Amino acid sequence: AGTAVTIDALSVQPNAHQNTAAFIGGLIMPGFDLMQQSLGIATAKLPKKLLKLGDNAQDESTKNIDILAKNTKNAIYAGALYAITGAIKAMVHKLGEQTKKLPYIVISGGNAAIIYAQLHQDCLTGEMTKGLFIVDNLVLQGLFLLDNSNTFKK
Repeated sequence: AGTAVTIDALSVQPNAHQNTAAFIGGLIMPGFDLMQQSLGIATAKLPKKLLKLGDNAQDESTKNIDILAKNTKNAIYAGALYAITGAIKAMVHKLGEQTKKLPYIVISGGNAAIIYAQLHQDCLTGEMTKGLFIVDNLVLQGLFLLDNSNTFKK
């Protein structure tokens, strides 16, 4: 979630021979770092330094930044964080309406821990999802599974 965030909705259909997955839809938006950087670049007098997880900005810790931030750095950080988590929540809600099933949320990438912590704090698990997970190196794990499947072997 540095440069871009992609949120994809997939559906798994059980099959007698093997499960098949289908792409339902998705969205692409600026990532956590890019959102913060763009404000520093495109506006005068706003801070150019990104706030990172665990940094202190004046008297608030980024571990508990409220959506009603009390200073500019925290407001920029909160804006980026709540934009991403809000988009995830909207996708979960829409997916639930369409499929009538609770989805899993799998988060990967450089800022996965920040996004996970906020979604977990917002109590997204349980009532709206089957689970919320961080999976490191998700693409590499997928390629490994693909290589070990019989998909490309004759």
